[in-house]
Amino acid sequence: MTHLFSKASWKIGDEALPKIIVVYDISNNKVREDFARFLQAHGLVRVQRSMFIGKVSSQTLKDIERRAFKTINMQRDVVHIVPLSVYEYQHMKVIGTPFTSLREEKTYVII
Repeated sequence: MTHLFSKASWKIGDEALPKIIVVYDISNNKVREDFARFLQAHGLVRVQRSMFIGKVSSQTLKDIERRAFKTINMQRDVVHIVPLSVYEYQHMKVIGTPFTSLREEKTYVII
């Protein structure tokens, strides 16, 4: 079991940034992939296929909310934005291999 984020990884002033988890279930592949790229471009880290976590400014948080409202199908899709306290963020634990670690592994085929 490891801590997902350590105090040492924070930059000066990061303590003031809201910490959030964004989890979604979006049925349309293109919309889902665009939303994921949007979250990554705004500094969130993918920890599962449809789950991101990160420290964001209040403006970025508003941008994420607006993008979700604008792009998802309200009858079929859902986006959860969960705020985290500093304590919860610092004490988050990961059990197993995070999605980001799996994506970083390279597979080589020798022919």
